Amino acid sequence: MRQLSSLDTGFLALDTPRTPMHIGSVCLYDPSTIPDGGFSIDRLRGFVEQRIHRAKMMRERLVRVPMSVDLPYWINDPDFDIEYHIKHTAIPAPGDWDQLMALASHIFAEHLDLEKPLWEMYVVEGVDAVKGVPKGAYALINKVHHAAIDGLSGIEVMSTSHELSADAEAEKPRRKWKPEPIPTQVELLGRAYVHALKVPGQTISAGKAVIGSARRFASFMVKQSVTGERSKFKSVGPKTVFNGKVSPHRVFGGECFDLAEVKAIKESEPGLKLNDVVLTICAGALHKYLKSGDMLPDDPLLSMVPVSVRSENAKKDLGNQVTVMSVPLGTHIADPDERIAFQHDSQLSRKEMLDAVGAESLQDYSTLLPSALVGLASRVYTTYGIANRIAPIFNTVITNVPGPPIPIYNCGAKMERMYGLVPIFDGMGLGHVVNSYCDVLTISFNACAEMLPDPDFYSACLRESFEELLSVRAPRPKGRKPKVVHDADAKKAS
Repeated sequence: MRQLSSLDTGFLALDTPRTPMHIGSVCLYDPSTIPDGGFSIDRLRGFVEQRIHRAKMMRERLVRVPMSVDLPYWINDPDFDIEYHIKHTAIPAPGDWDQLMALASHIFAEHLDLEKPLWEMYVVEGVDAVKGVPKGAYALINKVHHAAIDGLSGIEVMSTSHELSADAEAEKPRRKWKPEPIPTQVELLGRAYVHALKVPGQTISAGKAVIGSARRFASFMVKQSVTGERSKFKSVGPKTVFNGKVSPHRVFGGECFDLAEVKAIKESEPGLKLNDVVLTICAGALHKYLKSGDMLPDDPLLSMVPVSVRSENAKKDLGNQVTVMSVPLGTHIADPDERIAFQHDSQLSRKEMLDAVGAESLQDYSTLLPSALVGLASRVYTTYGIANRIAPIFNTVITNVPGPPIPIYNCGAKMERMYGLVPIFDGMGLGHVVNSYCDVLTISFNACAEMLPDPDFYSACLRESFEELLSVRAPRPKGRKPKVVHDADAKKAS
């Protein structure tokens, strides 16, 4: 048994009938690289089963302490059945991008069973008309609860279904996996009592860290007031269509870009970072989308930007080890050249604040919150629609999860594309995931279907935002066409 952290438990508490809290991906594969035969669901189950020891959470289920007097535990599930978790479906002809996105939206809107290991994988066949992938390709739609992993620890989960070559063999596990009996309520309460004896010391330690963080923050803000820079550090964003109570329905989409062109934009000015570029692309898309509906606020939107605090020694640990930055987006700026300059400056300022406060501050604060209080606060927030009544702390989330720079293979099939997903919840009905893989960068988004009823148009906004930025920072030679084309026949965003 191993116990969840307070932060992981917080993600469980946010899981409601309208807000499933799983992260995920949609990946597309070319089966022509399979060395010894075709692809099948049985072959995939066997492939994952041989590698499942690489991520222990995939055979673990939750057990909750009675009355939530303590944090839940993970145990090795005595009833684990891989056939339940790896499922098979297909889309009808023609099997195009819009059909795949509609299926992914439906699957992502469905909850994971909290009485089983918190992941599912769907094999999707029939994706014959998706541009940029060969006929006969298949897709994998993956879901893992955010209580179990963050973006970086998700790489461990991905390793259970991928290899670095088409014919790689799985290594044998170091030790035999053993299921565990489900503990009784008396046993769980006994563990809670023992854990309670340790809480005062942990609380004092976390309290000292929080007090230190608060002092550093106050000192930082005083310094900004003296220098006249305090206006850069607003704590709430403007209200937008994405910042209210979300419905249970979802939409999903994404755009692919030539990674070399994205890097060319980064190299257009010393000091620019790849994150500056992707945040600028997203800011431009939000500007175009909101302006088209006369919904664009005068003030910049704020993005939650997750930052890993995972140490080198903890790279293989599961669970969440993240903090967040609140980064202003240049949504109020029409010119892409001015927008990227603003984006670079705003991200530097917020990084300076994060360094001053301490990157581990979110982990420290979460340690001080009792499990029952986290659950109660989450229920009050969702039941009474508080997101509709207060200014949002964040307007959206943009998380950058780098993928492998070399090809990877599922059952011998080469992965062609990778798109990501983050949970959305009351107060933040739009999320973005940035992935790089080989020579392609993707920006994916998922949203409440009522808040973003036209995902094809938002995809077009992302594409046009990128093209405008490229034209002023690293224009293509005349006659050269973009290397990566849009998946759907989206309308022009202007």
